[in-house]
Amino acid sequence: MKYLFALILAASLGCTSITPDRAYQSRVRINDEKYQEIVGVIHVHTKYSHDSLGTLEQIISAANDSKSDFVVITDHNSRGYSKAEGLDQGVLVVVGEELSVPEAHVIGLGHEYVPSNTFDQVIRDLHSQNAITIVAHPFSSKKWKNPSPIIDGIEVHNTGKMASRAGILGLLKFSFLYFFSKREAVAGLCCEERNSISLYDSLSAEKSLTAIVGADAHAVLGIPPFALDNYKDMFSIARNHVFVSQYSKNSLIEAIKKGHCFIGFDYISDSSGFFFAAKNKHGEAISGDALSYTIDTNLSVMLPRRGHVVLYKDGQRIKNFRGKSFIIPVKEPGLYRVEVYKDEFLFSREKIWIISNTINITL
Repeated sequence: MKYLFALILAASLGCTSITPDRAYQSRVRINDEKYQEIVGVIHVHTKYSHDSLGTLEQIISAANDSKSDFVVITDHNSRGYSKAEGLDQGVLVVVGEELSVPEAHVIGLGHEYVPSNTFDQVIRDLHSQNAITIVAHPFSSKKWKNPSPIIDGIEVHNTGKMASRAGILGLLKFSFLYFFSKREAVAGLCCEERNSISLYDSLSAEKSLTAIVGADAHAVLGIPPFALDNYKDMFSIARNHVFVSQYSKNSLIEAIKKGHCFIGFDYISDSSGFFFAAKNKHGEAISGDALSYTIDTNLSVMLPRRGHVVLYKDGQRIKNFRGKSFIIPVKEPGLYRVEVYKDEFLFSREKIWIISNTINITL
């Protein structure tokens, strides 16, 4: 069934690419530390996975074509491309791993070797190497059993599973809309995975976690125009925007672990330049940080283009704004994050555009 979904998707896309127009890039200073926004994809499979035929050369080409700064390769129980880490034609390549255990699929970043074992043991082994642990597609066929905040992050959206979530009717609608507007067609498939986001909110109440988007790209077949799950398209739909202090593997991994990142559905509209922060007399904080509450605490939201901003506190929707920039007074401590939507579509309701990580305003 999943290949039927992919065939309909690929037949509609044909040879035409869906590359976002990257018009913005942030350089910000927080508490006298400089950050640069870089954009890329996490959760990419290659020929070292049992269900992929992709090569490093194809990945680098797709990354450059989609204007992605970094790619995190995560083959199933393999780090086969580990010697390829580093800069390749301007693209930062980081090699992690998707570890399959009975309880879930775990993405590890920053480790050398971990034998597949129980979920708890894999997490302990990864943490012993100072690696990041992220649970992939927690509500897919490989559903995460017994969720707990011992991990570092959650894949709250999985691009590779958009087609299967849409179903046959959704894909037929996609095929029809594609001939009128590629953007409308892709927007019709983009929807937030509310169960995964709610899980992130609930576990974040116990421990600071990072939300990411996973491409879950496999390059199943490379025969145009029916290039199922091809890298270039998968890299263009939704990406991770990360604020790093240096353009390096260690800085990228550290920033992801801290939650200094946001998710942008860049084919909807390029989200580069989005910024979410908190400020008071104690200092400033960006997504993933904590800041002690004072009466002068404000949240600031800046968008590269107008959008519908929804403010969440402790997982509950509390305010709505429409526009491009906002200053929001904080009345009490809590976990704050925002989602941004775009509603400029003829055939679809408003669609998710940006998902921030959480800022913890503490007592």
